[in-house]
Amino acid sequence: MGIPLNVLIVDHADSNASLMLVELRKGRFTPTHKRVGNAEEMRAALNSDQWDIIISAHDMPNFSALAALNVLAEHGEDIPFILVSDANREDSAVEAMKRGAQDYIMKGNLKRLLPAIERELREAAIRHERQQDEDRLYHSMHYDHVSDMPNRTLFCEQMKRAILASRRSSDPLAVLVIKLNQFQQVNNALGSIRGDNLLQQVGQRLQRCRDGSEPIAHFGGTTFAILLPEAEVEEAIRTAKRLLKETESPFMTENLPISVTGNVGIARFPEHGSDPNTLIQRAEIALYAAVQLGSEYAIYQPEMDFENYRRLLLMGRLAVIIGKETELFLQYQPQVEMKTMRVVGVEALMRWQHPEHGLILPNQFISATEQTGLIQPLTTWVLKTALQQYRAWEDLGLNITQAVNISARSLQDLEFPYHVANMIKAQKGYPEWLQIEITEGAIMANPARAMGILTQLSAMKISLSMDDFGTGYSSLGRLKDMPVDEIKIDQCFVKGMLTNEDDAAMVRSMINLFHNLGRIVLAEGVENQATWDMLASLGCDRVQGFFIARPMGGDQFPHWLKASPYHVE
Repeated sequence: MGIPLNVLIVDHADSNASLMLVELRKGRFTPTHKRVGNAEEMRAALNSDQWDIIISAHDMPNFSALAALNVLAEHGEDIPFILVSDANREDSAVEAMKRGAQDYIMKGNLKRLLPAIERELREAAIRHERQQDEDRLYHSMHYDHVSDMPNRTLFCEQMKRAILASRRSSDPLAVLVIKLNQFQQVNNALGSIRGDNLLQQVGQRLQRCRDGSEPIAHFGGTTFAILLPEAEVEEAIRTAKRLLKETESPFMTENLPISVTGNVGIARFPEHGSDPNTLIQRAEIALYAAVQLGSEYAIYQPEMDFENYRRLLLMGRLAVIIGKETELFLQYQPQVEMKTMRVVGVEALMRWQHPEHGLILPNQFISATEQTGLIQPLTTWVLKTALQQYRAWEDLGLNITQAVNISARSLQDLEFPYHVANMIKAQKGYPEWLQIEITEGAIMANPARAMGILTQLSAMKISLSMDDFGTGYSSLGRLKDMPVDEIKIDQCFVKGMLTNEDDAAMVRSMINLFHNLGRIVLAEGVENQATWDMLASLGCDRVQGFFIARPMGGDQFPHWLKASPYHVE
């Protein structure tokens, strides 16, 4: 049994084809073949079958080998082409080789046909393998390995062509960058394989909801982009809303429904940039603005660049001044036990007195420190400074617990309890000096790891407080298992409770619930006597706010305490 060989013979006569087949059978091949005699028949044969080799006569009535090579070139497939001629036509042979023929054989010397075919099949296999390698390399460089969608590199190439077309037509185009949320929680809770599966589903859904064939890409992580040729602002906004709406319907991952939200940044050619990188960068700046504003989408504005540049400058300066105590300082806001009028603690609040921008509050720079990695040295500085202040107050006879906020990053750091213990030891202090405040969102980033770290801190006898309760994601089932001592009701509920029955009912319910769970309840944002009285009537344990005192410096606190109606043990 010979080697199967599928041969397309281009010749006007069956007799010529038979001669060629006889030569093939003399070797180790078992050929199957089709003979074609004109361009139409050849096109039909190329479209209907896979051919290992093409053997073509030189001149035929109304057709020629050069014409056959043109048909093969139109088809675009790499099939070895051998020319067989009954005349010595070296000039034609050279032309045929230039057009893509692999070999030229005289009809009277067909014994050369078999070794020529064997050689060309080997070389075709090598070319095919090389082409596969090149295709794999191209794919790895231009497609995301998780979603198999075009990546940033290919998207930029597509944008270049679209920008050229827009320049010729004077039509605008828009680029949308989409970032989806909640994926870190999915990876933490379900594992990266399920997270990747979810990203694949998102990519497929985004592709399906396009109006046509607009280029769409996956930049990696949870970021996607879409290019909208000939798009006015209104169309870009409609598309942004449609894409986000498409992601709201739950995705199914191993029978688990997963919902995600997102934000979109929009930039347009030509007003926002004239090249792909600039347009994408400005769409990403708009995306960041949308996240900060809590908006579904944002369109790039030049002032956003200033904010981004200012943020970079702030982070650069912050990296230099952390630990030097030249611009950063802590202020302290007292926390009072309502029944006894006793000051039971203070919350340490970080402040930054910038030499050019003046006083900068944490909400203006903390989120940026979490993204740049500065949050860890900054948290260390805050804890160290707060403990040093406690030592100074203790020397004055004041024993006031210091409440310090920590970030989500700290609750994912398995070494954090160890570092806290070392800082307390360095001040010759006790864990009871410190209360650590956490937020619901920080816990939800990785609940299992956060719970482990909180358990270690609690075992060290460090008091734990959950800050801003009611604004995050915690379930009551998880809350009852957390080793927290205190729950702080967010001031957004407290400030509205005098005039809003829903807020008042919410505060009442939370106080009752947390007491039933054995937790101390502290209300933030107490700004007047009426709010104090109402909280007292509801049985709230502790309060904090401007009605008691505004945040103050560590050296001011003893003087304030001496003149206040409150006392300490």
